[in-house]
Amino acid sequence: MKSKQFNGINYTRFGKGPTVVFIHGFLESLNMWSYLPLEQLQIDCILVDLPGHGKSVLKDENAPSMEFYVQELQALIEFLGVEDLRVVGHSMGGYVGTLWISQNSAIKKMIYLNSHFWEDSPEKKMDRISVSELVYHAKSLFLKTAIPNLFPRPEEQQDAIKAIISEAETFEARGVSYAALAMGQRRDFAEYVNQNPEKFSMILGADDGIVPIDLIFQAVNTAVEIEVIENCGHMAHIEKSGQVLNLLRKQLVD
Repeated sequence: MKSKQFNGINYTRFGKGPTVVFIHGFLESLNMWSYLPLEQLQIDCILVDLPGHGKSVLKDENAPSMEFYVQELQALIEFLGVEDLRVVGHSMGGYVGTLWISQNSAIKKMIYLNSHFWEDSPEKKMDRISVSELVYHAKSLFLKTAIPNLFPRPEEQQDAIKAIISEAETFEARGVSYAALAMGQRRDFAEYVNQNPEKFSMILGADDGIVPIDLIFQAVNTAVEIEVIENCGHMAHIEKSGQVLNLLRKQLVD
């Protein structure tokens, strides 16, 4: 499907039904959703590249923030004339989606895919700063180290790993650095999520080293719908695409 551009934001739209915006994670693009046959769902899909990722331009000259990503997404949705929507966010995409739903009552539901809603620890914030600096000097080395670590069994996903690294190599270092710092600056939304459990659901990997499920169950209101996929890590859309599609159908359509 051919993508389009609006104000520097690259996006693709297809299908008919309730509108769902899919937001990719760090070092990814809208191409990540190609592992899922979303056309099988009876929904209006909008896939976006966040600024500085994929084919979207990073125009912001201010301090990195999730707010800028949300501002750009909101402008796109208003341009498209969408007034009622749902959001699926993978990893960093979930962080963006959480802020967005807290600001926009038109978003009826937020589905976390290998993601969560709390802020970084002090140690993680320092790590984000280190990453933001590293990508300017050794981006290729960083990608070749970071991306395989997203999979609990990287030896089984060599083709996918090569594809993700190859695409991420095309991203400007500034865009990657911006995203790392923006993640480190995000706010904690545990109280908001737990006070509004009907707005949220989660699809998690039992072996996810980035979003440990034990921390999820410690932090989340029991009323939030949680689905855990066994033998699956942080890249559930690749590792267990069939199960993810079925869960999305359940949470978005059924």
